[in-house]
Amino acid sequence: MIAAVSLVARGIWDLVWAFRQHSVETHLLRAVGLIVVAMAVFDVAKYLFEEEVVGSRELGRAREARKSLTKFMVIIIIALSLQGLTFIFITGQTAVQSVLYPAGLIVVAGLLMVAVGFYQKLSTHIERHDHIPSHILDEEE
Repeated sequence: MIAAVSLVARGIWDLVWAFRQHSVETHLLRAVGLIVVAMAVFDVAKYLFEEEVVGSRELGRAREARKSLTKFMVIIIIALSLQGLTFIFITGQTAVQSVLYPAGLIVVAGLLMVAVGFYQKLSTHIERHDHIPSHILDEEE
């Protein structure tokens, strides 16, 4: 969380510097990028704190594991998407030929979203069986 606060402070410093140098656009986009990364770092830190310190329990049920993994992956997907968009705006102003890297980030975020959806689809089968008593499952097989 300290790293997230430090990144936000650096983003604010970049904004102040940008207004002094009269090059607001580039520095503003970089500041936004830093703040996006700071939010992602903060969300991951908050998630880890909630799961490991406050919760301090094993993920015994499939539903709990699915919810935790999904929450973590959504944080990562949002951060990748926002960072990719920020990079597209930055490279669009300076070096258009370098736009493939930020576009790749957005594609990876989309693929991760599809993978999380696929994971949820597959895990619902396990979650459904988690609530059924074992003697009923034996009869189905």
